[in-house]
Amino acid sequence: MTSIRFGLGMAVGLGLWLAALDADAQQQPLSPGAAPPAPTAPAETPSVLFEVDAGRVVAIAGDQRRGVPIGGPIVALHHAGTVLYVARGPDGVALYDVTDPFAPKLVREVPVGGGHATGFYEADGLVWVVIQSKTAIALDAASPLPEPARAAAAKAEPGAAPAAGPPPAQSAEPEVLPVKVAGPGRIELPVGAVNGVRVGDRFVVLRSIPIAGPEGGEFRGEERVTVAEVVAVEPGRALAEVGRSAEVRPADHARRAKPDEIESNAFPPRPEGVAEAYLALRPLFKIGTPLGLGVLADLEATYWDKSFFAALSVQPLGLGTSADGNIVTTAALAEGGYDGRAFSVGLGLGVSWTNGDVDAMLEEFGSADEAADSRNVTVEETQETHAALTLSQVARLGARDGLHLSLRNLLLLHEDSSTDERGFIYGGTTGRLVVPIDNPTDLLFEGGGGVMGYWFAGAGIASWVVGNGSPGSWRLEATAGGAGIWGSKKVTETYGTPPTLSVSTYSQEVDVMGPAVSIAVAHRFAP
Repeated sequence: MTSIRFGLGMAVGLGLWLAALDADAQQQPLSPGAAPPAPTAPAETPSVLFEVDAGRVVAIAGDQRRGVPIGGPIVALHHAGTVLYVARGPDGVALYDVTDPFAPKLVREVPVGGGHATGFYEADGLVWVVIQSKTAIALDAASPLPEPARAAAAKAEPGAAPAAGPPPAQSAEPEVLPVKVAGPGRIELPVGAVNGVRVGDRFVVLRSIPIAGPEGGEFRGEERVTVAEVVAVEPGRALAEVGRSAEVRPADHARRAKPDEIESNAFPPRPEGVAEAYLALRPLFKIGTPLGLGVLADLEATYWDKSFFAALSVQPLGLGTSADGNIVTTAALAEGGYDGRAFSVGLGLGVSWTNGDVDAMLEEFGSADEAADSRNVTVEETQETHAALTLSQVARLGARDGLHLSLRNLLLLHEDSSTDERGFIYGGTTGRLVVPIDNPTDLLFEGGGGVMGYWFAGAGIASWVVGNGSPGSWRLEATAGGAGIWGSKKVTETYGTPPTLSVSTYSQEVDVMGPAVSIAVAHRFAP
């Protein structure tokens, strides 16, 4: 079924605002110490006439005819006693005190929000303003306009006078609102203070989607994108922040949210077609002697599609140096797997590098027994970097941008030097627990380590400082805790003098570890 995504309806509304403002004008002074003007009863005939001549207001009193200082645009006038009402099209309505008809004084201005003030009429002793507005909606080709609505639309011509009587007591806010994307995580709505919108009001953002019918036909469905909360209001428009991770599109629309319609920070929607670049740095300073410096970092690039993810990661990336030697512990991986809203699971393949004897790193570090004869000692130190094929297991329980626990295990393909047997051994594990506080801030707990030669633990705060997790958003993380990296070197000591020699070989640890404060940044974008 072909859908026609075009339609136009014109509605001519009768505003209630001027009637209420008339009552206010009789109760509140227009300026300190001045009494408000009292409108003459509608039945009285004013002795002064006002008319529009060449775009300006002209006052006529007897033989006098003068232009008066009233700014435009000027669409229509209504004179009642000492009050002159001026319809100003999209600029709303202006009320003037014309006690002196040739020197009017501005009393107040009234916006009409999204419409045009085009005229006035009196009913039940009150003054009403005529407001014209246009609204575009999407119509389906298979759903013709109902006959009563078609007849009403045909009669609602621009400039047509409405039927006498008070307007219906109904909000001027349309039931369905188009939305305008105002940046990552923000939208603009075409309603404002004149429609009763206030900061804190919530609107549901919806998206029309095609749904296949049982016999090959197509229906038009609707899915909820997010719930947006108003954060700023002007007379005719409002700015709202959308929920976590939600990506609003120009074709989406909105309506008022019901009391039970809220957005969950713990289980937000899952964005798709989104990529993220992530970098975390943990500077290291060795506590003790000898002095040592290092860094333990994470570097990741991830893409999430409809139901899968693909990633390149260097995690951990540990580099250090001290007087004892250098340290390298890292794993570079390509990963992928299933990714859904509630959980994710996948595998990875890559290479890892470590400094030292992996056999020794898998065991407790020790030292050789002191030789009986310590004369003529010769010491030889050897440090090598070893590479190994590495597998990773990744999993996430919970929503990616909500409450979740994520884990990554590393398995190294290792050959035992004593038996020449090969097999996978455990390399290390890292994990993160994210607990949402509000939109857009989380509590963050992270930690990990393994025999590859690294460890870290920390707690902190993470927050989207720009956007909400949709493309164009930026996220900052900061944690405090501790971290360390280590490797090993082979030390060979030779004692004695030929022909009597004693040789001792052992592995000695090289490390840089201590308290650590980390900072991380993530950026999301549409590739």
